[in-house]
Amino acid sequence: MSVPIAIVGVSAAGKSTLAQQLQLRGYDAHCLPQEHSSVRDLALELGYDHVVVLDAEIETVRGRRQVGYGAERVLTERERLKEVIARAVIHLHTDGLAPGEVADRVEAALRRKGVEPDRRNA
Repeated sequence: MSVPIAIVGVSAAGKSTLAQQLQLRGYDAHCLPQEHSSVRDLALELGYDHVVVLDAEIETVRGRRQVGYGAERVLTERERLKEVIARAVIHLHTDGLAPGEVADRVEAALRRKGVEPDRRNA
């Protein structure tokens, strides 16, 4: 049975890429724009029991995407994510990690929580 997984995090932390990687591995993973929401825990409001939080420093964000903001914006996004970080399956800093490494670490954390992929979806 497929267990829905919410992926949230700061901008350019790798949420969309991770969702794609996990979907290829058979997980029902969804990227949520939590960092832009005024809802304290959008994932909980939408009914997700398993949440993955990705984080990145401003230097990493700038290396992945052209942005016109500074470190204060990342701090604001982290503050908005505070509630969901507290209940996350994993809170992973993606600085210096390749997409496959992020997916491997997240998958290991999910498996430790008893969340297995649905091989029919892989």
